[in-house]
Amino acid sequence: MATRRAIVAGQFYRGDAAGCAGQLTECLSGFELPEGVRGPFLGGIVPHAGWMFSGPTAGKVFQAIQTGGTPRTFVLLGADHGGAADRPTLYPSGSWQTPLGPVDVDEGLGQHLAK
Repeated sequence: MATRRAIVAGQFYRGDAAGCAGQLTECLSGFELPEGVRGPFLGGIVPHAGWMFSGPTAGKVFQAIQTGGTPRTFVLLGADHGGAADRPTLYPSGSWQTPLGPVDVDEGLGQHLAK
């Protein structure tokens, strides 16, 4: 099973498990849904920038999504920071390495999207 390495760990977010967990705690703290806003939410769009810039905003979106329960799958769309892709790509199997450990790819969904 292939593992995609964390290309920007230590640059856009902390590269070690303790530092990463601390940043996540900060980004996810103090969230309350605005008055009149109700879940559950099926998804959200979060900014794509370093956690020091956009982490609190992304944290609010993830907290809002979690009001409906913990999602089984997240679909991540992002930039190719490694510069290897000249067209859209799909990572349909394996896992993604993160400072907090590997995250398994939803291979059923990956295969479905590949078709």
